[in-house]
Order: sequence, then structure tokens, then C-alpha cells
Amino acid sequence: EDIKNLYVCALNFCTRKINVSNDQAYYEKYLIINDLLLKKGLFAGDGFVPPSQFINIVHVSLKTERWEYAKDFINRWKHHLPPEHAENLANYCLALWHYSQGQYDPAQKRLALVELNDVQLSLAARSLIIKIYVETNQTELLLPALEATRIYLLRATHIETKKRKQMQQFVDFTRRMMKIFPRDQKKLKALAEKMPPPEQVLHRDWLLAQIVKKMG
Repeated sequence: EDIKNLYVCALNFCTRKINVSNDQAYYEKYLIINDLLLKKGLFAGDGFVPPSQFINIVHVSLKTERWEYAKDFINRWKHHLPPEHAENLANYCLALWHYSQGQYDPAQKRLALVELNDVQLSLAARSLIIKIYVETNQTELLLPALEATRIYLLRATHIETKKRKQMQQFVDFTRRMMKIFPRDQKKLKALAEKMPPPEQVLHRDWLLAQIVKKMG
């Protein structure tokens, strides 16, 4: 138990460094520590990998472009997730992996298998499908998805207030961006300048990247 607590303290330290400075070195350390926790069986007393930790490991692996590590991790450790979450989380993470490779069709197929019965997973899956629709110019599917997510956020009163507002900003700025014609430098630049700080909007870097791409 003492050894586990030391690892967790080191992991929390890395997480704080990542959140504050986005230091790539701490992404690597984060993965190393998680790998040690997994191999030593120190993640949880019930023998299962916590779902949130599972998703975080996949996200960090993809962010550091460790593509094969991420895929191997999903396939190897999905059987160690709590049974009630295993299939859903594995499908979402595989969708995320395909998306990171620019494989939009298999990513969409995996997302179609995800049941949106968990708040965090629902927000993550909705965000990902919106990104895919934007990047593949599927406007006829994007607009209904944005509206469905807007309504979901209004009705789902159990969502944490801060998380709800961050997601609402993401939906709002995505909609506003899609209403602007490509290469309309003035309007696109004005939209970028109105972008809230990272703590107020989800996927801010992605939004800015899409605005720059649309500028041509």
C-alpha cells in the first residue's frame, strides 16, 4: 500500500505539471509510472483498471504519438476494465485511435457502438463525432449533432457546471465557425480572437487549428 501511494503521488505530480506547463517530458513520465502500476498490479484493490485512468493513458499515448503503444494498451488491458464499462470504453478508445490516424470511417463505426449512458464518456464521444464531421465536411450530419448535444447539455442537469459550460462553448464556437465561409480572413480571425481561455472551452487547440485551416 505504501509503494502504491508513492507511485500515485508521483503520478499526481506529473498530472499537475502537464496541466500547468504542458511539458512533454511529464507526458512520458506519466506513461512510465502508469506502466509500472499496471505491471505491479497496484492500480486498484478490486483488480480492475479504473475507467478514467484507462482513457487518460490512451489520450497521453496518442498525444505523444506513441501509436502502437496506445493500440497495444487498449487490446491488452481492456479485459481488465470493470465488466460493465469494458466494451464501451474499448470501443471509444479504438475510435479515438482510428481518428488519430486519420481513419475517419472506422472511427465512426466504433463510435456507433458506444452507449452514451455515462456522462464523461457521452461528452467525449459527442466531441469526437463532432470533430470527425467537421474534418470530413459532413455538414448534413454535423448540424444535427451540434443541436442534439446542445439540447443534451440543457437537459442533463447532473453534469458538473464547469464541464457543461466548457462543452457548451465548444458546441457554440464550432457552430459559429461552420457558418463562416472558407477564407473569410476577417471573420475567422475575429472568431479566433473571441476564443475563451483553455479553462473555459473544451478542445480549444483543435478549434483554433480548424479556424487556421479554414483561413486557407
